[in-house]
Amino acid sequence: MFPSRLPTHKCRICGVEVEITQVRAHYRTTHPEFERWGNHWKRLSWLLLISDMVLASFNLLVIRSVIPIFDYVVVVYLVGSILVLIFTLVSKQRAFREAWHKAHPSSSSHVA
Repeated sequence: MFPSRLPTHKCRICGVEVEITQVRAHYRTTHPEFERWGNHWKRLSWLLLISDMVLASFNLLVIRSVIPIFDYVVVVYLVGSILVLIFTLVSKQRAFREAWHKAHPSSSSHVA
């Protein structure tokens, strides 16, 4: 009736299967530098999201009536900021993964 095992999450750094309830503990103990960077990245992404919302609101309430073409600038800024966040996250995860594999060259922890 109930699953005998909790769902697992594959670690993005070392590839180990971790139970969902233990993911944060795994990153905190096994990859502390990635955990610290992840917390920093989350704060920055929230700040960027808030600034995006402020810019979009300001555009809707004030700028749109004065400079109608400015809508394109706002859209490009919003899309660009999201793409920068995504590319930063992906590249940093790749860097941590490569550093992990250099420090732990065993074939059992290799992620393709």
